Amino acid sequence: MVFESNDQTTWSRVVRAITNFLNTLWRNGALFGATPAEAFFVKCDRTTMTDDDIENGRLICYVGVAPVRPAEFVIFRIGQRRPMPNRNPPPGETEERRWPTVQTPDTR
Repeated sequence: MVFESNDQTTWSRVVRAITNFLNTLWRNGALFGATPAEAFFVKCDRTTMTDDDIENGRLICYVGVAPVRPAEFVIFRIGQRRPMPNRNPPPGETEERRWPTVQTPDTR
């Protein structure tokens, strides 16, 4: 999906792919909850990305899972950035420094 347009169609495909994967994990007993909705959530839409993110090719998806072992809901922020032609980071800045390593927003 690297070269797909950053729009609702792509976001829906991402949500569907991750949801299918997590449904399999839930059915196999890897996630806690009586229903898939209790076990995980996947969110990828205009609430997870700013206009700037979309215009600059950044796709951001929030994934929350309830592990079987007691713990709070675990939330992952997954991002993908479209390569931008003729864009080099400023001296001393790397791609890794531009992306936060951990974010746990309240998305429920």
